[in-house]
Amino acid sequence: MKRPSPRHSTIPSPTPTIFHLCNGFTMVQLTNFPNSHGTEPEVFEVYQRCILVSGRCTTGAIIEDENGSVVASVIHSTNASPFPEQRWPMCRGNFKALVLLSPGLNKVIVTAGQDDTCEVKCPPSTPLFIILTNKQISVRYTPLLQTPPLHLAIMIAKDSPLLIDCPPAKFGDAPNTPSNLDVAIAKFRMTAYMWQALTAEELRDKGLGRRSFRLEEEWTADTLSRRSLHSPTTASVAKVHLIRTEKTVAELRDVRNKDKLHAIFTAALHAHGAPFTPQANPVVAGLILDAHYDATNTKLVLAHAAQGTHDPAGLSLAVFGSHLTYAWPRFFEEVPHCLLDDTPVGDAVANENGGCGVMWHACSFGQDAFLHEVGRAFGGREEDDEDIKLLRHSREWPMALLGCTRAPGGGLEPERWRGGEWDDVDALRLRALRHFWMPGDVELSKEPPTVRVDDGGDGEEVERLYLEVKSEAGIARVLFCQSWRTNRDHDLSIEEPAKSVRYLREDLEIYGQDILELEVTAMNGMQCIIEDIWHLFKNRSGLQVPGTEIRLIKQSISYVCAREGIDEDEESDQHWRWAVMLRKRDSDGNLTNASKIDLYVGGSLDGAVVHYNDGTQIPCGERGPNGNDPRMCAHQARRLVIPEGVEVSKVAVTRVKRSGELIGLRMWLSNGKAMGALNYTPSYSVVELLSRLTTCTLKHKANRYFSAAF
Repeated sequence: MKRPSPRHSTIPSPTPTIFHLCNGFTMVQLTNFPNSHGTEPEVFEVYQRCILVSGRCTTGAIIEDENGSVVASVIHSTNASPFPEQRWPMCRGNFKALVLLSPGLNKVIVTAGQDDTCEVKCPPSTPLFIILTNKQISVRYTPLLQTPPLHLAIMIAKDSPLLIDCPPAKFGDAPNTPSNLDVAIAKFRMTAYMWQALTAEELRDKGLGRRSFRLEEEWTADTLSRRSLHSPTTASVAKVHLIRTEKTVAELRDVRNKDKLHAIFTAALHAHGAPFTPQANPVVAGLILDAHYDATNTKLVLAHAAQGTHDPAGLSLAVFGSHLTYAWPRFFEEVPHCLLDDTPVGDAVANENGGCGVMWHACSFGQDAFLHEVGRAFGGREEDDEDIKLLRHSREWPMALLGCTRAPGGGLEPERWRGGEWDDVDALRLRALRHFWMPGDVELSKEPPTVRVDDGGDGEEVERLYLEVKSEAGIARVLFCQSWRTNRDHDLSIEEPAKSVRYLREDLEIYGQDILELEVTAMNGMQCIIEDIWHLFKNRSGLQVPGTEIRLIKQSISYVCAREGIDEDEESDQHWRWAVMLRKRDSDGNLTNASKIDLYVGGSLDGAVVHYNDGTQIPCGERGPNGNDPRMCAHQARRLVIPEGVEVSKVAVTRVKRSGELIGLRMWLSNGKAMGALNYTPSYSVVELLSRLTTCTLKHKANRYFSAAF
């Protein structure tokens, strides 16, 4: 059904705020909802309920003010105001505001100033300017019910007191006085909407559109506004599942291993049933209600685990304790206060080794660290020094949501650069998930990018060799890295990816002959990393057979790639490369042919051994020191006998799609006989064929290589 044109929508315009200013005029600009300057008002399409509006006010007085504010309000096309207006801080002209939308067309109004009108006294000789100080945008919110949601769940011990940790300083704050289950639900729900808005804004900033995960919602008591304390209403809000475990509070708090706590939560979800069945592939953010800081004895947070795991074929779960939930906002009205509150938390609650000494630190760290684990549940990568990065990011968390943060001296300071919650690789992985799809998105290829060296011809013009990078999903980023610098190909971007790109060797020589690492990132979030591209060019170099016109060209099947699933220790191992001819000269200088080849294939490719007519043999696999080579053995080992007058006509190699590991090898003779095993699974691996008169470089487990010319 075709949507009606925006000009047919009837949304009343609010009365504009009037400022009386001198020495210039005030203008409200929304930096993340830019005007198209068209003849008709632009309607912005969004697909998540909570959005983040960023902007700036330009006037001398406001730019210097560290304690200004803006008011954000929403009017629906039904002439209703389903959510009360909210006031947000503005520091030196910069502001951000969270806005909650209703399905359909919404008019979002952002107004600058402390009151409906503001007057600044000017000298009698200075003229006054009357100007509009609000900014209005039309936003159509369309819930995408066809995309899988992020589920929220709270695990509760079977004898739980249904309370969360709460410091004495919070008991004076009326809305936060309770620390019961209802408060925990409201705080968890509010935090999830903050995550949703922040994720959409960061992915938009990276060129992926304003996309985010959908929250599972239900029609129940609306707890998102403070007015629910006095005027209870019902609405469609994020659903929080209450999951009972058979464990007692004492049993949960005795578990000191995060993997075991994660397993307990997983088992409780499975026992609960739908929607947490493995067949549904749910992604769950799980809060452990009975986490508790033991201030008396151990000085540890008990029943807490910060861990997210991704299972594409089952249940993906991020777990976190409730020990910092006391500092989270319960209502939209509390968001600025909770992110700027510098009240000391005291000794009764956890302060994360001194990192959460005041309320806003505890709020930021808890929300940020939990979202980090949710990202891992969605398939994000595990980083080095995560605790350090989280502490740094949590200090900047208010900047991402408010546009300012608490300064060391007690005032406010405006937003500065922030690393962001998602880097480019994780953002691209999120975009590939159906949870983050928008209308018009199509499924991307799951193949990692490939890199090869070619000359575009018969291989004779070695000086014209080029590096070719390909990806069916599209290439988003190519980096050339050396120890002291990193250079990016600026012709590639997330907004303008390419299917393939070539780099001439002569152009790459500007980097010198030092080790030059290549990092390729595809639009599906998959990566290929070449430790040193100069080795690829060496592997591609041709080999002229003496006394003939035959030229052998090396063809590499798999490169040293850092992709999902490769262990760092494995990647750092030494690489073994082999070049083995199937015809060689014996000790007397006479040509001798290969008589048989042992192929060692088990669950993966171990290697091969080539035997010659003169009784010699050459192993193609891992080599040991002083000739003590590791013994190759595999349950699918086969011997291929090569009779006189028969040639090897074809070789097939199987590699894992994601990791690049070689798991199969099969050879065919010109008489039709074949030996070897491919271990081919269509969804898991790919088979590549090699032609005759080619030197093939193969990679098997532990990053060892061998080559064979045939």
